[in-house]
Amino acid sequence: MGNKLGIYFCNCGTAVADKIDSAKIEEGLKSSGEVVHFRCHELLCSEEGKQFLEEDLRANGVERAVICACSPATMSRPSCAVSAGPGAIHTSCRW
Repeated sequence: MGNKLGIYFCNCGTAVADKIDSAKIEEGLKSSGEVVHFRCHELLCSEEGKQFLEEDLRANGVERAVICACSPATMSRPSCAVSAGPGAIHTSCRW
């Protein structure tokens, strides 16, 4: 395995999807020639979203991930802890 990068977008509404056009980002990444695994989900912080993320990371050999979603600190939902193997999960909020 190389350093396969996965980019995950949450389309939960006003937090991310209303401000960032994920389809345009995906199109730009594909046209750049970079090898990137790009996926969207309706609600990454839900139980289904966490399961989707965990399964997708494993199934596609993603070693590094960028998760574009609202911060658990700004939501009443629990944190999106995912166990996808060895390594650390770091949170960084950028606005």
